[in-house]
Amino acid sequence: MSRLIWLSDLHYMVAGDINGHDPRVRINLAIDTIRRDFADADAVIITGDLAEHGYAEDYAALAKIMDRLPMPVLSLLGNHDQRAAFAAHISPPETAMASYRQFTHLVGDVLVMALDTPDGETSPGQLCSARMEWITDTLRANRDKRVIVAMHHPPVALGLPNQDHERVVQGDALMELLADHGNVAQILCGHVHRQVQMLSHGIPVTSARSVTYQAPALRPHWDWDSFAPPLEAPSFGIVDVDQDTLRMHDVYFCDARDGVSAKS
Repeated sequence: MSRLIWLSDLHYMVAGDINGHDPRVRINLAIDTIRRDFADADAVIITGDLAEHGYAEDYAALAKIMDRLPMPVLSLLGNHDQRAAFAAHISPPETAMASYRQFTHLVGDVLVMALDTPDGETSPGQLCSARMEWITDTLRANRDKRVIVAMHHPPVALGLPNQDHERVVQGDALMELLADHGNVAQILCGHVHRQVQMLSHGIPVTSARSVTYQAPALRPHWDWDSFAPPLEAPSFGIVDVDQDTLRMHDVYFCDARDGVSAKS
């Protein structure tokens, strides 16, 4: 069996909090749990938004924290990340594109295909022609492998009224391409700070909870003017793959109030 640990949306900062949550407390508790209970995992993947503001000092500090892990750490860009500062401190795998942080990594006999979807801090996700061509070529070269696709922005509407407009613009074309190849077992995405599971084009799509703070549920209705994170415990994902099965679990690594300021 192969095991992938899945983190998302750390929004790390070396000082201060984000929406009343301390990202330093949350990521260190997650790392402690992984080291204690899942040190035998093959890799960790982070589906974007490693830093809240994308400052160089944030990535430098976060890189040292992630160095505590005994397995490879695969980091994707999110819309909060800044490309130059990210690249200066978070090394890409050797398989990465030169222009974009798209890459592959084998976890056992399963190919993890990581996509680069950000195109500015507030715009929807994008997959330009160069990125789509890389996806096509990578799928064609790996027809004999099961594939897990990881990305920051969801490729499909998840039924989240305040966030679905930020999905990947070329999502329909991407889903058709993945479905045509027939070997994609799962899509992992971040960005929305809430877990949603759905089936699209015959492919399971799952979004992740944030390591730091969560988005509210569908109801009662909320918008960005009224946005406030619910008091919910954070989690990370476990993706276990054996010969013919893919299983996913949530691991709640701290209490809902750990790392939450008193005023929250």
